[in-house]
Amino acid sequence: NHEDKFFLRDYGTRVNELFEAYRDDRTGLVDKLLEVTQSLLKRPDMLNYGVARKGNHLKNSKWLYYDGHLEVTLTEYTTNKQIPVHDYGNAEALIVYCGRVKHCLYERVDAGDIEGYADVRILEERILQSGDIVLVAPPLDIHSFMGLDDNTFVIAVADGAYKLDRHYYNTENKTYV
Repeated sequence: NHEDKFFLRDYGTRVNELFEAYRDDRTGLVDKLLEVTQSLLKRPDMLNYGVARKGNHLKNSKWLYYDGHLEVTLTEYTTNKQIPVHDYGNAEALIVYCGRVKHCLYERVDAGDIEGYADVRILEERILQSGDIVLVAPPLDIHSFMGLDDNTFVIAVADGAYKLDRHYYNTENKTYV
């Protein structure tokens, strides 16, 4: 049917509206994003959609929606492959489509005034499963993650451009590059 044909475009439009309406309400944004994303999570055929893209750390990743501001991707998280601790500079929601993900959200506790030095600590560590969501957004946009099961797929919804000077953190040495 006509409505089903444009479900990803309609999803992108609605998510753009949510990021605008809930910009200062993190909890409200998470609740509304999860509510709107139910339409994707309930689709048994979601893995059939998308256009291949080159991911930074993971091989099997597809664009579901992109409009120059909002990007929605569907990515397979490799089992037991720890993605390094990194930041974005923008808001990104991760919603587990299937499988399980170990996700760590970090907080920077130093002043950020010494080049190359960063003292970050784990603020939250969770095991996410199908239907769970986590939002990373400045100033809490430092995180790492790892797929825990074969066939773990995550829908990522990123609002705005990633910062050009993204950092990767070595939590043991308290450094970043």
